[in-house]
Order: sequence, then C-alpha cells, then structure tokens
Amino acid sequence: SGGPRGASPAPGPGRPSKVEKYQQDVDQELLLEKEQTIAELREMVGIMSEKIKKLEQLVRIKDAKIDALGQKLQKYGLA
Repeated sequence: SGGPRGASPAPGPGRPSKVEKYQQDVDQELLLEKEQTIAELREMVGIMSEKIKKLEQLVRIKDAKIDALGQKLQKYGLA
C-alpha cells in the first residue's frame, strides 16, 4: 500500500477536490443566508416606508387642525 490511509485519488480535470467542494458548499450556504437577509431587509424597508407615509399624513392632519384652531383664535380676537 503506497499512499496515505483514506486518501482519495487526485481530482481530475474539471473535478473539484474535497476542499473545493466543501468551499463551494460553504459559499452556497453563505449566499443563501445573505439572500435571505436581503429579502428580510427589503421587507423591512417596505414596512418602514408605509409607516413614514402614514406619519407624514398624520402630520398634515395635525397641521390642518392647528391652522383651523389658530383661525378660530383670530376670529374671536384671542390670538
């Protein structure tokens, strides 16, 4: 028996070694995790954008109420 115990034949052209295959698997797993993170962050951005729109609408409503109350104060000579 000439080679080390458990050694596999050298990879041929076009065949990845065990280390390369493992690295590919790790890279694939990392890519999937990153894609999942991107999807979650995109969803969060969408939710935050909707919240911003609603808050901006609320500010406009509050501004309109403040203006209306200010006009009433002026009408009755209290401002």
